[in-house]
Amino acid sequence: MAIDAEGSAWEVFKKNFPAKDMLVGFIIPKTIFFIGIKLNYPFAAGLIGLAWCLAVFCINQMRSRSVNVFAVAALIMIAARVAVLTIRANPQFYLFVQAADNAVYAVVFLGSLFFSRPLIQFFAEASGAKFPEELRRTPYYKAAWRIVTSAWGIVYALTAVVLVLLKLENMQTVGLIDLLSGWPVSAVLFIFSIQFPRWYWEKNHAKIAAYK
Repeated sequence: MAIDAEGSAWEVFKKNFPAKDMLVGFIIPKTIFFIGIKLNYPFAAGLIGLAWCLAVFCINQMRSRSVNVFAVAALIMIAARVAVLTIRANPQFYLFVQAADNAVYAVVFLGSLFFSRPLIQFFAEASGAKFPEELRRTPYYKAAWRIVTSAWGIVYALTAVVLVLLKLENMQTVGLIDLLSGWPVSAVLFIFSIQFPRWYWEKNHAKIAAYK
């Protein structure tokens, strides 16, 4: 296998990464929701964000029969956050739902490691990102996605554990954990999901090139 500098796995991935889909399907609706929370209109902003995600999903289906996985992810996250805000008046139930929400995400991500394609690999391929066949035939291709998927699962699992260990009366701390485990952590994980494969494939470039 020969992958030169200009046609490296990272260059192909970067060239074909659906940045526009990510902007329209994830960043915009999450930003709308975050601004709504800051302006004290969480439910109105949540409905707008959910409607935006559904519109993006439907438009993609009608235009290209493809799935905007970023819109699906944003829709699930916004819906879960709206549900949490709805029962926020009950601290014990609020904390339970927060922990359970993160635990479910952890199980989904870590559970996908037992299937042929880890969840982040599935999302990357479903989004339309292109990868050279030479890379896909090597164990390094799936290994990168398994590591990234594991990172998502571990972060959500740790968040769930922290929420369970927090004292119920310290709702200010719970609110801080809720904020940090929302869009900031999601943004960091998305960046990690893009940058780590680049580093991993470049680090193993010689082994990938020699793989038969």
